[in-house]
Amino acid sequence: MANTRFISLENPTSEESCRIIKEGLRKKAMIIIFSCCKVRYYGRAKSRLGPGERLIIIKPDGSFLIHQDRKVEPVNWQPPGSKAKVKIEDGKILVESIRRKPAEKLMVEMEKVHTLSYYLVKDVHELEVAGHEEDMRRLILESPDIIEKGFRPITREYQTSNGFIDILGKDE
Repeated sequence: MANTRFISLENPTSEESCRIIKEGLRKKAMIIIFSCCKVRYYGRAKSRLGPGERLIIIKPDGSFLIHQDRKVEPVNWQPPGSKAKVKIEDGKILVESIRRKPAEKLMVEMEKVHTLSYYLVKDVHELEVAGHEEDMRRLILESPDIIEKGFRPITREYQTSNGFIDILGKDE
C-alpha cells in the first residue's frame, strides 16, 4: 500500500479504521469518514454532541470538519494547522484534533464506522471569483455610462445615516 492514492472501506473494524486513519494522516491525505459518533469540544467554550451518524472530513492542511445531515456549515470544526491523531480505547476509535493557539481540542468517539476513505488529492488551483464589490466599483468608475448615460461619479464611500454609498454620482 506504499504508493496507494486511494483507499475505501465499508464497515471496517476498529483496528482497520485506526490503521487507515493513521496511514491517511501520515500521507497527508484527505480523509472522509461516515460514522456513528459522539463529539466533545474543549477550548474557548465547551460543547457536547450525543451519538449520531455524521460525516467527518480531515484535510491535509489540518482542517477537521464534522457535518450532520442538515445545513451547509459543519456542526464542529477545527481550522487549518490543527493536528489530528487517532487511537483505539475500549474498542472505540478516538480521533482528536488539537489546535495550540488558542488551545482547543475536538474529540470524536466513533462507535461504528460505516465507510472510511482517504484520497491523496491533487488540487493546486485557487478559486477565481469575478464580481467582487471592488470589481464593480472599478467598472463603474472606468465606464460610468453603464449606470446611465451622462452619469458622473462624484465621490466614493459616502456616509449616510443608513450606511455607506459605494459611489455617489449625478446624472444629466
